[in-house]
Amino acid sequence: MTPWRNCGCEKPRIDPGAFDDLAWWAEQDRAQAIRIMTGKMSRSIPSPEIQKLAERLVSYEAGKNSSAGEIPLVFPVSEKLRRPLSALVGVAGFNSLLSRALALARKEVPGLSAVQIKPDGSLEGLKEVDQGQTKGRAMLIAQLLGLLVTFIGESLMMKIVVDAWPDIPAVDTVEKEQ
Repeated sequence: MTPWRNCGCEKPRIDPGAFDDLAWWAEQDRAQAIRIMTGKMSRSIPSPEIQKLAERLVSYEAGKNSSAGEIPLVFPVSEKLRRPLSALVGVAGFNSLLSRALALARKEVPGLSAVQIKPDGSLEGLKEVDQGQTKGRAMLIAQLLGLLVTFIGESLMMKIVVDAWPDIPAVDTVEKEQ
């Protein structure tokens, strides 16, 4: 169906009924985005591939910092993702994504209730949460990566991850496993 109706005049008029389907689809996309951001979406656990990727990143950074013999004051995976994501969506956008990821992760790991997001997007309180265990950290990153997949797609999310961790050879294989 063409949106233009030829009425015999010089300029065709727009047929308002032709865009009804487009408006419906736009409303569905908007409704889905609202459900995701408000937590009313049924899927709150990221896919197994995303969880595996998050665990791999957290383990890699934990091993890197423990080999240096120091305990990091910040969460290095979140910090590495903060820079490119802040460039993409701004600091407020990153804080919103991280805040939503933290809310979703708290449902799976209640111990994350001590974690707070600072205005600059960094995290505080993770040191007290899991004391060497990576489950809470991995769930937080898995939720963040899952939100990224929802909003920007898997290929762009993987590009951001590969750019942030170019020295992890197995990171790019997650996309191929699916």
